[in-house]
Amino acid sequence: MSVGDNIKLRRIKEGIKQQDLAEWAGITASMLSQIERGKKPLSPQISWAIAEALQCSVYDLERVECKIELAEVNE
Repeated sequence: MSVGDNIKLRRIKEGIKQQDLAEWAGITASMLSQIERGKKPLSPQISWAIAEALQCSVYDLERVECKIELAEVNE
């Protein structure tokens, strides 16, 4: 599970639109989409901004356990 997958999972679980999260993190929705799809690497600054917008830690975005939660969301 990638960091992008974890960001998307947290965003969906919280009911946050991609456009809103991008705005809160100070990036474009296009950039967030690319990050979520693993097409754009994350800088430390953007990681921190996204984590802050999602009210979690950067560590939470990187953890592997989110894979199990994604399956639950897709059910």
